[in-house]
Order: sequence, then C-alpha cells, then structure tokens
Amino acid sequence: MERLLEIKSLLEKGFNIKGIKQIIYDSQEHLTTDEQEIRKKMIVDATQKPIGETLPINRGDLSRFIK
Repeated sequence: MERLLEIKSLLEKGFNIKGIKQIIYDSQEHLTTDEQEIRKKMIVDATQKPIGETLPINRGDLSRFIK
C-alpha cells in the first residue's frame, strides 16, 4: 500500500513510468539480496488469494458425480 501511495505522488509530480521505475529501483539498491527476496515474497503473498478461501464444492448437488 505504501508503494502505491509513493507511485501516486510521483505521478502527480509529473514523472513518467520510466522515471518512476528508476526511482523505485534506486531506492532498493541499499537493500541486501536477502532483504530484496523477502520483500518480493511479501508482495507475492499479499497479492495472491489464500488457498483456504476458495469456494467449497456443494457436495449435495454433485454427490452423484464425486465418488
């Protein structure tokens, strides 16, 4: 969320996408590779839908097909 607000403020200041990418990549250079990997994993985890939240099959209607 913080990243999106940062991008929004940069867009309002008149930066184009290429400039925003450069600013974001420059701000990550001070991180170690482990910190960058953790950050990427956190972003992936935050954007993916958890497996447990999938809709269950209504077995009453489909019981004749599932054995």
